[in-house]
Amino acid sequence: MQKNFGLKSVLQNQKRRSIMTGIMTCCLFGAILCVNARAAETLRVWKDAGGKVLAEGEFISLDDGNVCIQTKAGTGKMIPIEALCQEDRDFAENNGDDLSKIEGTIEEPEVIGGGKTVKNDPGNRAGNNAGKTDAGKATTESADTDLPNDDVEVETTATDIDGTTDSGDIQKKVRDEADQYARMKRVVMFDWESLFDKGDYGSRVGLGLWRKLNREGKDRFVIPESMQDVRTACEMINFKPNDKTSLEEMKKVVTGTFRADIGIWGKMERAPEHRWEVYDVWVKCYDFSTDPPTLIYEKSGRTEAVAEVMTDEGNYVGPMMKRLVARIVPEKSIDPEMEERWKTGPNIVVGGDFEKAKNGIPVGWESRGGQEREPVGNLIKWIPDPTDTANHIIRLDMPGSVAGSSGCMYYCRPFVVEEGATYRFQCRFRSDKPAGKVFIKCSDVLDSDFHPTPDALQEGYADKFGQQTREVYRSQQNLHVSKPGVWQTHTQDFTPNHTKYSPKFGRVMLFGFGDGGKLDFDDIVLKKIKDADPRELAKKVERHSLKTKTTIKEMEENERRMEEERRNKKEIRGTPKLK
Repeated sequence: MQKNFGLKSVLQNQKRRSIMTGIMTCCLFGAILCVNARAAETLRVWKDAGGKVLAEGEFISLDDGNVCIQTKAGTGKMIPIEALCQEDRDFAENNGDDLSKIEGTIEEPEVIGGGKTVKNDPGNRAGNNAGKTDAGKATTESADTDLPNDDVEVETTATDIDGTTDSGDIQKKVRDEADQYARMKRVVMFDWESLFDKGDYGSRVGLGLWRKLNREGKDRFVIPESMQDVRTACEMINFKPNDKTSLEEMKKVVTGTFRADIGIWGKMERAPEHRWEVYDVWVKCYDFSTDPPTLIYEKSGRTEAVAEVMTDEGNYVGPMMKRLVARIVPEKSIDPEMEERWKTGPNIVVGGDFEKAKNGIPVGWESRGGQEREPVGNLIKWIPDPTDTANHIIRLDMPGSVAGSSGCMYYCRPFVVEEGATYRFQCRFRSDKPAGKVFIKCSDVLDSDFHPTPDALQEGYADKFGQQTREVYRSQQNLHVSKPGVWQTHTQDFTPNHTKYSPKFGRVMLFGFGDGGKLDFDDIVLKKIKDADPRELAKKVERHSLKTKTTIKEMEENERRMEEERRNKKEIRGTPKLK
């Protein structure tokens, strides 16, 4: 887990016997800065305009309008220069150049002394390369510092025949580690607003988020050194985000004050018409390293269980964490075979283009939809595209009363799926107001005393009696509307599996909700791009769920032993006592 914002020492995985005394962890997230030659060597009390003491420590540098100091405890602190009194502002401006305005690049270290010490040229500049991707193009933002002329002693990692260190290996390691760190996203989480208890639960959520990110984001992203650092910075600039905070204001704080990429914030309040345990919840997660900011996760709703907010099974922090971690893991290399199958393979969804219909019902799709199973033609309409009458589409035309409550769904006919195989789903969608999702629901056929559904009988994947389909896997794919009224394309891969059952049949469900309006779908495509690995399927050990490590066989064995113990105790109690 990386917890410091800024350039990590490229020798962090080698044992050190000493560290350059001029380099220290600075800023709220430990951005590595260097002691400026003009900095004062004594501690200074830093105050605001009203005389309140903000911090006490040694001046290190002025970085992008933030004063970086080192406290007596050796920790780094960042204070926005506008929060200081005029005397302290003048001191910082007179004793330090703004490092964000110094251009430079990372230089290779010089290996000397038989390969046991790494020495930095005093003329070198080290940069904080925060790689940010926009439309597939990488750009680099540098915050450079002067490196002092100190030595760092390290263990020899490789030697040539003559006993000297292989400088090429060390330099390659330096480059690899610096590149890896530069690619990592920086994430900052904020305490949620919770006015009903004066912020108590909101601060618990903020700390819980920090702990989750600290635990689940190893080698994937950089987070603040502590949640208290975030709170201190927010207090200095009087910043308390909530559900009404604009993206422009969030971007200014996330990328400016915190020098981060991704922000997480939210709000939780007791529902106004309820006195007890019913809460309205908002959570937002955006990547501000792109322009415009990229939505990672956003959710609002009502819950009767406060614990649901933070649990993995809930609808708020759990799904947000899954989206966040999935989004910022290192990109996988492209598999040419998978891409070829995506280009040339057949579409599993019949009638995905909506061009053929019978009696007004699209071929391959159901004749009814919505929560009330209304006939196609009411909430769900098969119509020509108003912008291209030669093309047909499916429209979910929802009043606010439907979109804001149950929403509206529409299913395709079932198709066969293979457990463990990789599938790719793609669709085009257009919305004027409603939010949209697509669910790919996969089912297994189970023995049952219930009668099969009409769909199961019609499709032939269940007998007349003794079998029933049961959903065992679901891929939820969120559609992010960036431009209302404009066609957009969504693409996402998934792999149907289960710890106990075997997904055999699937259906695509189109779903609209939120605000009333029109949500259009077209060109529904689903292709298998990779077969299941028989070796992985052979390793499957049946469990009731992903949350338990206990197998079904172990549970059955435990039940057998417990029943045997109960029987033995019963026999002992029934044995007459000897006189």
